[in-house]
Amino acid sequence: MNWITSESRWLGLRNKRMRDACLIEQTSSGVACEHYATVLDRIFARDDIVLVAAGGLSCLRPLYFKALSLGKLEQCMFCMMSLGDYATGGAEKVLADTVRNAASRPCTRCVIIYVSCAEILSQCDFDAIERQGASRGVTIRALYRGPLTARRGNVLEQLDDTLEKIPEGDSPRIAEEAFQLPPLPPDFSGIASLLQGWDAYPVLLTAGGCSSSVSISDVFNGTIRLDHSRFNDIEIARGCEQPAIAGISRAYQLQNHRLCCLLGSPVMEMTGLDFTGTQAELEALGIPTLHCPSDGFEPAQVGIARALLALAKRLLSDDVQEHPPFVNVMGCTSLGFGSRDILNNGTEILKSLGMQVRVWGEDSLECASSAGAALFNWVVAAEGMPAADYMKARFGTPAVVGIPLSGADSKLFCERAVVPGHGVRLLQSSRNPSPGSAKAVLIGQPLTIISLGNYLVENMDLTVDYALYAPTVALRDLFAPFTEGQQAVRIFSTFEQLEKLAVGADAVLADPLLLEVLRRAGSKSQLIELPDSMVGGSHSLLTDSVIETAVRALCYSLKR
Repeated sequence: MNWITSESRWLGLRNKRMRDACLIEQTSSGVACEHYATVLDRIFARDDIVLVAAGGLSCLRPLYFKALSLGKLEQCMFCMMSLGDYATGGAEKVLADTVRNAASRPCTRCVIIYVSCAEILSQCDFDAIERQGASRGVTIRALYRGPLTARRGNVLEQLDDTLEKIPEGDSPRIAEEAFQLPPLPPDFSGIASLLQGWDAYPVLLTAGGCSSSVSISDVFNGTIRLDHSRFNDIEIARGCEQPAIAGISRAYQLQNHRLCCLLGSPVMEMTGLDFTGTQAELEALGIPTLHCPSDGFEPAQVGIARALLALAKRLLSDDVQEHPPFVNVMGCTSLGFGSRDILNNGTEILKSLGMQVRVWGEDSLECASSAGAALFNWVVAAEGMPAADYMKARFGTPAVVGIPLSGADSKLFCERAVVPGHGVRLLQSSRNPSPGSAKAVLIGQPLTIISLGNYLVENMDLTVDYALYAPTVALRDLFAPFTEGQQAVRIFSTFEQLEKLAVGADAVLADPLLLEVLRRAGSKSQLIELPDSMVGGSHSLLTDSVIETAVRALCYSLKR
């Protein structure tokens, strides 16, 4: 019998005689979008329902984008949880409080809790939460969905049964705004984007649904090379290691990439899957394997940084032969740089100096192993700093940190300003604006906005402040080297902090999703689009033409 179908790589779970191997599927945006369209379209067809969703970034991001596409964000309330929230039992209280707030919003007749796998695993008491609605005359129902509850019933039948018991009335549409910032891409989404240019086979170990957080918003050029596993609740309870090893080993034979990279998800982290042992057993089968630390709770930048460091520790060789002068580009990914236009100036400068420019890992694994022989590491994103620091400690490889856009930055870049370790001295303009000059706030990724700010200060009489969106402790730690001693660089994680940043600013340049939040909140600042794919995903490409448009819009708004 042929176990390999055109839609998925088969590897056993559907046949009772083949329980030794899990199903390994190719990530497909069509399947994920169909699921969200079916379930969420039915919920949002009603104007009197609030959807409350809790979980990690991998759970919330696809919901956010679906609600955004339907114009229904005002009917959503998101609870971004950490792994620690579930471990300590705090997640249930946060969820209960959010449901209570949702039930108290004007015109709300029903609150639907969009249950994630994490709530199932942490045994959240949904009965107690549902009883909160009785005193308010609001129906509260938990919608059990996902791979861990699939055997217990059909989610659409469950949803229809709930909605039939709540006849639509004449109450007006929910209009009260719950201002919320967009969930960032999860760590495994960032790692998958990093590995698209590598000779690598990325596999996301998940119960099944997590790949939608990649396929719905963060796929560039229409496709992504990422396989994922599928398990149900019984298989999770029995242990996933051996079925995963069998499934991955069979799938590996069907592709043409060398290094198998294991990515984690909330279910695998919460159930304690042994990644170290899984990696060892796959290697014993002759499959070069690396676990890239990830759990779906941390943002993409954190996942990329950890993966680059893990790759550096695994691949770099002390025995390197002589090479023509070359430079490693560190931190460049398809998710962080959907367009690489912003790197063109720096690349041309290095080539004019007779240097080869290599995005580390994208040539071959052999070239990646010799990266320690580089003249220096050109760090273009915060995600590249941990690996660059490791290379500095091991090989003495210096780092140049920053993206040259202005003339002054280009001059500094030509001089190859060396920034050892975490003593980050950014390529930064020394020009001071005149008293009373206009103020602009740039929001985005650290090196991108600081480089653009340098260009603006050099060419305009302008005071520039910078803001970094960092909703988790790990991401704030990653950004710390770029904020220490920099009074003009601030970090925010909530709507209230974002709103405060915009107060007194003549202009705010940020991703359209963040600007929309400020616009709905009535911000008085001029709001100018500066796409950030780490926020808006494939909807937010920062190209040369986009930057030029933003600069022109800023000039025009200040002249007014």
